Amino acid sequence: MSSAPERFGRYELIAPLGAGGMGEVFLARVLGAARVQKTVVVKRMRPERLTDEAARARFVEEARVALSLSHPHVVPVFEFGELDGSYFLVMEWVRGGELHRIAGVDRAPLGPAAVALLGSQLCDALAYVHARSDRRGAQLVHGDVTPRNVLLSLDGHALLADFGLARFAPRGRAGTRRYLAPEQARGEGADGRADLYALALVLCEAATGRPAYDRDPERAEKQARVGLVPEMEGCDAELSAVLKRALAPSRDARFAEAAAMRDAFEAVLDKGAGARSAGRAELVARVAAVLEAGPAGPASRLSTMATRAASGSGARSRMLFVIVPLLLAVGGVVAMRARAALRAESRPAAQSAKVEHVSANVNANESVNANESVNVNADVNANESVKANGRPGAAHHAIPTHGKETRPALEPGRVDLNAVPWAHVRIDGADLGETPLLGLSLEAGEHSVELTNEPLGVRRKLHLTVRPGERIERVEDLTR
Repeated sequence: MSSAPERFGRYELIAPLGAGGMGEVFLARVLGAARVQKTVVVKRMRPERLTDEAARARFVEEARVALSLSHPHVVPVFEFGELDGSYFLVMEWVRGGELHRIAGVDRAPLGPAAVALLGSQLCDALAYVHARSDRRGAQLVHGDVTPRNVLLSLDGHALLADFGLARFAPRGRAGTRRYLAPEQARGEGADGRADLYALALVLCEAATGRPAYDRDPERAEKQARVGLVPEMEGCDAELSAVLKRALAPSRDARFAEAAAMRDAFEAVLDKGAGARSAGRAELVARVAAVLEAGPAGPASRLSTMATRAASGSGARSRMLFVIVPLLLAVGGVVAMRARAALRAESRPAAQSAKVEHVSANVNANESVNANESVNVNADVNANESVKANGRPGAAHHAIPTHGKETRPALEPGRVDLNAVPWAHVRIDGADLGETPLLGLSLEAGEHSVELTNEPLGVRRKLHLTVRPGERIERVEDLTR
């Protein structure tokens, strides 16, 4: 049994996600009124760096840059603060993944449409970042575009993360060695074209499944300094042309700006009908496969940190704190439909009955139409229980009459189900979405409940006994 979560101000640190030279990252939750919770990611300074003034200055600079950014393909940062002498950042968290777990070295190559779609989205983010400048007119450069700093949402959108090395007109060799532009590897000054070079390396690996440079670190560093163009055998010809231009050893031979490189990726997508849809479908499938396989330890769980599920329609608004209100609204719809189903089935059990099928599978990224109704016909045997597609709360038992007057069905129970920090819920095999589930209508009897939290590596099974008309409140702490 694990210890209780560490309190850090108004946050509870549930589990460590990773650590770098300057900071440590935690999956966390912030508690609100009426037991409403939000899962976030907290990055704070490592204890041994608290007295390092240079490290503190870098952390403050990261916060200043990150908080000033607002773009659908940039991970949002909500808060910067200081507690007990330690600076911290609070970032958004959903269940996507780092690109290196989805595609890249030693993984199956992504199709050209998926690679071009990633490139277009990330170039859009870099165009936004590069448009920012300081008082001297120096351009903001991310400085560390790598597969670990490219995150994917569940619906196949790419987001740029970690602005810890972002600088205006940076100099020196700061960054990840394998993804440095030649001028960075040589310690020279860099501009936005260095980010485009690094992005091209990342996409080259996603398109081929092979490392862009030699696996040996020393040889890779030499190749980076001279700007060796990676081998792209098997890569789509038009996509390869875009990547090779971005990987030109000379800055002047590359794309002049991120918007021009984005347009080149868009041209690749425009060549084939339905290319965007096909590319997104491939990314969604890859993300789903990784999550289905489960977490591979704390290092890989970092893949799910601070991802923003960008809108599929391209909407720019940030929909924060919407999941709980949406679940409450859907819970009300489910309850009303369940009551309607109970009234409709008060006829004798030997007759045919129409059972209203109520889907309780709630997804925070899907709209819910409270006026939409789906009816299915189901023949009801007097000796069998009525079930509607296996969904709890959608039907109730029909009592055998044995020639006597039909007895009324048992009144269902109501269940408020929550989990700490959150869980995906299946009841009696039916997928009901994520906690909290409030006012859930369940027929009287025994029910099997399965709670899953993939980033924590938790899959817990419970048995729930519901009595007629009973109201149950159940909160399961998955951190224990």
